[in-house]
Amino acid sequence: MKEKIKEEEKKMKREEEEEEGEEREKKKERLQQARFHVQSDTGKFMDLYVPWKCSASNCIIGAKDHASIHMNVAKGDKVTGRFNGQFKTCTIYRAIRRMGVR
Repeated sequence: MKEKIKEEEKKMKREEEEEEGEEREKKKERLQQARFHVQSDTGKFMDLYVPWKCSASNCIIGAKDHASIHMNVAKGDKVTGRFNGQFKTCTIYRAIRRMGVR
């Protein structure tokens, strides 16, 4: 009797494990279907979020880092010294920005 009960318990555990495995697979499939696929004009797949890097230290700037700044530095013509319509984007990480304040 005890052996039969143990066998039945083992069978039930196996069935539960199989059901859990199936549920996990279904969840994975749903997550894969829910992911966003972003394509560029050329048809190349791209990431949704590309983090910025500090121009001075190459530290990654997080999405919630509100102390960091982005500046467009104008490029000028070497002969005339006038703005030629081009600029370079510089990003400064909050820690480096604080160094200049002190």
